[in-house]
Amino acid sequence: MKNLILVRHAKAAPLQGEYDSDFPRPLIKKGIKDAKKMAEKIKCNLLGNPLFISSPANRAFETAHIFAGKLNYPTVKILIRELIYNDPKTEKLLSLIKEVDDNYDTVLIFGHNPSLSDFASSLIKDFEFNIPKSGVVAFSFDKSSWRDIEAQGGILNYVEYPSKKSEELSGFEESLILKISESISSALKNINPNAAGNVIKSVAKYSTRLAENFTGNLKQPKSDKSDKSDKKSEKIGETVEHECGNKEDGQPADK
Repeated sequence: MKNLILVRHAKAAPLQGEYDSDFPRPLIKKGIKDAKKMAEKIKCNLLGNPLFISSPANRAFETAHIFAGKLNYPTVKILIRELIYNDPKTEKLLSLIKEVDDNYDTVLIFGHNPSLSDFASSLIKDFEFNIPKSGVVAFSFDKSSWRDIEAQGGILNYVEYPSKKSEELSGFEESLILKISESISSALKNINPNAAGNVIKSVAKYSTRLAENFTGNLKQPKSDKSDKSDKKSEKIGETVEHECGNKEDGQPADK
């Protein structure tokens, strides 16, 4: 099993005034706070031997450093890949993943939108989600080698975002509601169009509930405190005990 975690950089200083160039923009206080919060949320899920790969842009690399600090990952081992910033096409990012050594079980990529969201959407069928700043999307692949990973071959494990009321989450839920409603309505119409017309409102209502429940279940599960002392995970060749929990603590336009 291989695991891929996509992390969009945290909120950075605007492209104006002191920063008239996109590349060096640093994180602002809110961005730092949100990045720390997201790192805490995924702490329980960073199993096996992880590899951090970051865009060279300051805001992405700084986000990677924050995650590394929270997840006990040596910052000197964060790999920099220019293509994540300069040429982040979906096929290029997939090729980057395929080149990872199979000794690594989990890869975290720190990058930018829209390329990161496009890449996420390519990894699983019917998945459309605009990753917010500091947002995290995690996939698993039933493969023993990174070379065997293909588009639409992943399973969406969870999504995390700084705000529970983000526009990105709302958009994701609306897309799910539409897909669920269309699928159910189509199945009913194939059986009896007249009868289906009488329950369309009910279909819409329950599609909304299903979508909300589904996105709720995509949140990172809370740790089981009863046996937390027995849960250990390897990190960079070491076996360490996790303190898990959900603590609250050229594309420049959207990067």
